Amino acid sequence: MKWTLRKKLVAGFTSIALLLAAVISLALIQMNQMSQTFDFLVNNESELQSVITEVEANVNQQSSLVRSYLLNEEEDELQRALDVNEEVSQLLEEAEEMAYDEEDQEEIERLWSDNYRYRSNAEGAADLDGDAAVAYANQSVIPLGRSIRESAQRLGTSIDEDMAAVTEETLAESSATIVFVSAVSAGAVMLSILAGVFISNRIARPIRVLSQSAVNMAEGDLTGEKQHLKSKDEIHDLNEAFEAMKENLRGMISRISAGAESVAASSEEMKSSAEETSNATNQITESIQEVAGGADRQKQRTSEAKATAQEINDGMGQIAETVEHVSEASVNAGENAANGVKVIDDTVAQMETIDARTEAISNKVNSLSEQSEQIDQIISLIGNIAEQTNLLALNAAIEAARAGEHGKGFAVVADEVRKLAEQSNASAQEISTLISEIQGGIQASVEMTEEGRAAVQSGMNHVGEARTEFSSIKSAVQDVTGQIQQVAAAVEEMSAGTGTLNQTIETTAEEASSTSSYAENVAASAEEQMASMEEVSSAAESLSSMAEELEQEVSQFKVKADDPTLYTVEDTESQVVLEEDSPDLNEEGEQEERRNS
Repeated sequence: MKWTLRKKLVAGFTSIALLLAAVISLALIQMNQMSQTFDFLVNNESELQSVITEVEANVNQQSSLVRSYLLNEEEDELQRALDVNEEVSQLLEEAEEMAYDEEDQEEIERLWSDNYRYRSNAEGAADLDGDAAVAYANQSVIPLGRSIRESAQRLGTSIDEDMAAVTEETLAESSATIVFVSAVSAGAVMLSILAGVFISNRIARPIRVLSQSAVNMAEGDLTGEKQHLKSKDEIHDLNEAFEAMKENLRGMISRISAGAESVAASSEEMKSSAEETSNATNQITESIQEVAGGADRQKQRTSEAKATAQEINDGMGQIAETVEHVSEASVNAGENAANGVKVIDDTVAQMETIDARTEAISNKVNSLSEQSEQIDQIISLIGNIAEQTNLLALNAAIEAARAGEHGKGFAVVADEVRKLAEQSNASAQEISTLISEIQGGIQASVEMTEEGRAAVQSGMNHVGEARTEFSSIKSAVQDVTGQIQQVAAAVEEMSAGTGTLNQTIETTAEEASSTSSYAENVAASAEEQMASMEEVSSAAESLSSMAEELEQEVSQFKVKADDPTLYTVEDTESQVVLEEDSPDLNEEGEQEERRNS
């Protein structure tokens, strides 16, 4: 493959750009990792600090409640103290799950154990009376509460120290990253300088050789040896073209000497050619005027593009601010979603408790229903007995009537038995009616209890669905937060690209102005050339005399090393065609040609 100058330059600067891109990417990755670690630790430690603060407040509260109970001996205050103690145990369990430092975990375990002993000692003090309870509390409860409070304060101080240590470590890592990136960047700069020096030497050395040969040619010395370059780039092609030009110049000088005699004869042809050139110049003038108009239009459009790019740059700044606000809102939404999941978990636990109690009520109500049915059976039996007793009393009354005077006392007893049987039967009927009403109420209670259980179960299902949705919302918010950070980075890159675009547009505007000026100059030059063509015709007449002078001038060139006089070489033609593979070089050549014109 042929390594041209363009490929060498592009390869060198591309390597440097890739090296810088790798350094920047590595720095961004390390900074991102440090930021994520720092955010996690700070958030976790802050939440842990909040829990410990709440533990301290609850410890103070339970100590106050225990003292109040010892003074007032109210059971409600003791129960409140035990409830606060249970809440402290739950908070310590949460703190133990959040703590990542082993010493903090051990301290939390000691706090939990002391809190459990505090509960036991408080219950022991409650079992005593009067001065014995106060003495036991002063010995075993109050000092233990003070120890728990001091331990919680030490744990809070330790957490603050851990947060400070994490912050200091993160800052140290950030400083190390900055030093590393600076060192690598300095290395990249040194490598760029070395690459620039190497490439410039590879280009400048052969150009100096060609420059010396050109100076010799300008002085009329065409006898220099041919230079051979090992490189296969544009400079090699330039050297070959230069040597070919020098060889052609030797032959050209010889041919000029030989052709000077025919110049006079060609003057007439030159005159006619001058007229044709004048016509072509008219066409060139018209084309150049069109080019000038296009350059003015390009200048106007470039100004409009510059204004649009500035608006885009301003919009990028607003987008960056909006993305920052959205990122903060997404973080808050993630925290709210996490709190919502916790509240839903508590709600599910409460719903399960309600469901268990509802089931117990349902069982009790069913048991009452069965017992009411047994009572109804007993009442039916009592009614049957009352009816049988009534019949027996009636039979006894009949028998007493048959007995006459001897059966009067038995008749009175039979009548009382009959009345008692009727009253028992009536009472049994009332009790049966009341039992029926109670059974109806029990059945309604059973149905309402079942409906309540169904409602509780439905509520648990809905709460479970809500928990799933909150979890999905939490995950989605976390994903959105990451994407927003990526969008923020992309917006920063786009903002930088917009600045580059503004510079490019300004450069384009300057080039358009230059093009317009060049076009005007070329048009003026074309008009001057038309006037010159008119003079060419008259100048052709003087070519004959000029040919003689030309012969004298050509004799000054030295075409062979062993003879300073003019030698005639073979009339051979050599043509060198240089093909430029870069549009930029062609454009520069055209601009140089217009300036020369």
